[in-house]
Amino acid sequence: MATASEKVRLFRHVERGFYDETGSINIENLRKELGLTLEQIAKAVGKNIRTLQKNSHSRAIQQRLIQIVAVLTLLNELIDNPQEGQVWLNAPHPDFAGMTPKQLIVEGKAQALVDYLNEIRTGALR
Repeated sequence: MATASEKVRLFRHVERGFYDETGSINIENLRKELGLTLEQIAKAVGKNIRTLQKNSHSRAIQQRLIQIVAVLTLLNELIDNPQEGQVWLNAPHPDFAGMTPKQLIVEGKAQALVDYLNEIRTGALR
C-alpha cells in the first residue's frame, strides 16, 4: 500500500482535473486553467479548431497536450502559490527572448518550458 506522500507524487499530474476517465486530457479544463481560447489551444497543438474538436483524443493531439500539462505540473512542484504560477506564465521572461511562457505554449513550444523547468527542478539551471 502506498504512503500518502507516494500517492500524492503518483497522482500529481492528474490532480487538477485535466484528465477525463479515459485518461485523455480534457481540453476545456486545460484551456480554462491557462486562460486561453480554443484557437490558441489549437495553435499550440499545431491543428486547426475543427481538427482539434473532432479528434481531441488522437495520439498526436494528446501528446502535445501532455507537454502543456507537464509545464503546469512542474510549475506546481516548484512553487507553492497558484497566483505566482499565473504571474510566471504571463510575465515576459528574459530567458525566452522576452516572450511569456504562455506565449511559448501557444507557439507550440511547451517542451522547451518542460526542459527549462526540469533544469530548475534538478538544480542544473541556477
